[in-house]
Amino acid sequence: MVSIGKIRESELEDLSLLYEELTSKKSDMDKMYEVFSNIKNNPNYFLLGVKYYNKLIGSAMAVICNDLTGKCRPFMVVENVIIKKEFRQKGFGKKLFEHIENIAKRHNCYFIMFVSNIKRVGSHKFYERLGYNSKNNLAFKKYL
Repeated sequence: MVSIGKIRESELEDLSLLYEELTSKKSDMDKMYEVFSNIKNNPNYFLLGVKYYNKLIGSAMAVICNDLTGKCRPFMVVENVIIKKEFRQKGFGKKLFEHIENIAKRHNCYFIMFVSNIKRVGSHKFYERLGYNSKNNLAFKKYL
């Protein structure tokens, strides 16, 4: 049985293990709890967990951003998308993005955007199958 919903504070330790798989870096748990307490009640943040028989196997963070251009519709930024390696290619990522897109639609978002590491070719093919493309856009990041 699969479910998708907001991650609870009690799941942060498991989330840190997912993030370690994603980034190959350990999370600073004290800082993670502090940031979680700052965003958990913010209505524009959606820290989502994919649970399979109540075990956290995936996650994504979606943030609704207000915009002042055109019709001033908000847009969504998605970050830290991860499905545990042994659960990939089983439909969990697709269900996660369906959930994300439903949130974006409920909030009248104009578009969803995210960046993916250039080395994650398998992920790029997955995103393209879901209808996302990078043909007309170029992502820039500067780490500080």
